[in-house]
Amino acid sequence: SGQGTESDVAQGPAVGFLVVIEGPGRGAYRAVYGGSNTIGRSASQRIPIDFGDETISAEQQAFLVYDGKKRQFQLVPNLSRPNLVHLNDAALLTNTQLEALARITMGRTTLLFVPVCGPDFDWVDLA
Repeated sequence: SGQGTESDVAQGPAVGFLVVIEGPGRGAYRAVYGGSNTIGRSASQRIPIDFGDETISAEQQAFLVYDGKKRQFQLVPNLSRPNLVHLNDAALLTNTQLEALARITMGRTTLLFVPVCGPDFDWVDLA
């Protein structure tokens, strides 16, 4: 609608996907949107990982950011949470660039990162 409401922000074109490859919800996926995406169990998160893994924080377990200017993805930890996020088996302690097919583990859930946008494509290319 172009009014910039929260529901518009939560949608928009998908810039990537997180696919559950281990844990509850295996085979399910969630879209990643431009800008900053909160990840957690709660339905209020831009990326709700709500498949029954209670070991994931309800809100802001981590942030997945797509920078459309640089066409890069970053995974940002929320170190105020006691439960760490792991990226490719290493604890995520600092903002880290996400590569295609990176594995993100939260609780008992492992997510595979599948980008749509990047150096070779962004939705602005179609404008």
